[in-house]
This record gives sequence, structure tokens and C-alpha cells, in this order.
Amino acid sequence: MAKKGAISAYTLIWVGLVLFLIIPFYFVLNGIIQKSIGVSIDTHNLEHYLLLNRVFYSTNSFFYNDPYTGRTNLEEIDFSKFDENTLKNLFGENAKIAMQVVLEGSEPIYYNQNLYEFIEEIHYESEKYDMASKNKIVLVKYPDGMKEKKLLMVNVGFEE
Repeated sequence: MAKKGAISAYTLIWVGLVLFLIIPFYFVLNGIIQKSIGVSIDTHNLEHYLLLNRVFYSTNSFFYNDPYTGRTNLEEIDFSKFDENTLKNLFGENAKIAMQVVLEGSEPIYYNQNLYEFIEEIHYESEKYDMASKNKIVLVKYPDGMKEKKLLMVNVGFEE
């Protein structure tokens, strides 16, 4: 008789454990997982911001490359490379953006100038177009060796 009672007690303990601990734990864990998976991440402008940052972080940009170490100095602009050809080489022909790069005291340079001017006029009124900008104080290294601190402004227009 004692064996049947002991088996019943163990069975009740396990049934209670399953009902009151494991099943609620399963539903809580499942809810947490479903909630975290259900969160959507907004990446609609990610490509455009990556293209904007290409100006600042690419070795093919107008930032100074040290010939000895091969490193790009992100605080120093090589003024001899500050032209529209550098932007065309940086983005190619099929980039979906338009860009204006202004170095304080210099004429602005453009990538897709007509598209940039169009987006600049219309982006406040249209949800189809948007703009982003990034400014940075840089040291400009001129071909004659002279260096000067200036503000670099990069404005990008893109179609969403």
C-alpha cells in the first residue's frame, strides 16, 4: 500500500510542477520571443546614410591618405582631390543620391547637381524626397603645403 501512495504523491508533485511552473514559464518565454521578433526595424533611409558616410570614411574620398602608412586621416582634406571627379569616382554613375559638398570659403561641388537642386526645393513639401546633412571641421592641406581649418558641409538629397 505504501508504494501506491508514494507513487501517487510523486505523480501529484510532478503534475503540480508542470501545471504551475513549466506551462506558465513556457507561455512567458514564448511571449517574450514573439514580442522581440515582432519588432520591425525602420531601414528605409539606411542606404542613403551609408552613401553619405562614404564621403567621410572612404579611402577614395578627398580626405588625406598618408603615403607611408596608407591610412586615411579623417580630419584632414587633400585640397587637390576636392573636385567633382572625386565624387563621381566615389559613387559611380548609378547612385540614387544627389549631393552638395561645401568647404568653407570655396565653391560647392556637386554630384547630380540638377537632382540636388530639385530635391532641395521640393523636399519639405513632398514625402517622396528627403535630405540629410553632416558637418565637420577639418584641416585643409593645400598643394603648396599650407594648412587651414575650415568647415566641411555635406548635404545629400535622395528619393525615399
